[in-house]
Amino acid sequence: MYLERIVVVGASLAGLTAAATLRNKGWDGELIVVDSNPQMPADRPPLSKQVLRGDMSGAQAQEALSSRIEGCEVDVRLGLRVAGAGFAPDDLRLKFHNDHELTCDGVVIATGSVARWPAGFLVETPESTPNEPKLVPSLSGVHVVRNLSDAEALRDDLAAGPDRLIVVGAGFIGA
Repeated sequence: MYLERIVVVGASLAGLTAAATLRNKGWDGELIVVDSNPQMPADRPPLSKQVLRGDMSGAQAQEALSSRIEGCEVDVRLGLRVAGAGFAPDDLRLKFHNDHELTCDGVVIATGSVARWPAGFLVETPESTPNEPKLVPSLSGVHVVRNLSDAEALRDDLAAGPDRLIVVGAGFIGA
């Protein structure tokens, strides 16, 4: 069976690497990458390092990631959050929160990880809906660095000169 269309869900490192690898291995079908973020994701390690120090702009961090698919004929669609999927034989489809659907022959799920918050640390915003809750930290000065706007908000708080700083998580991003 030949796969005519593959959809990669997630436009960060794993998703764009998967798309580039498909092309580099000779697959020539329609290749679509979707991501819930309305702007092109940025390479995450520089967000907590070079972008915070001012050594790299947000645009450069985004370019560092998007350059992985240069020349690969990939259709990148941003601002599409997957709401569900149908896995019937010969009818694979992804459904999005905007009621849009995509049919495809294969799906790569590369959505990454999510920070785990202690109970009570997050509250819903007025923009929350039952289908798409919007959560923010209940305390000021608490940040998770997942995207460019997160890094910029942290940089702004650090510029104010906090008395104390705690980093939770000693992975590659937190270190």
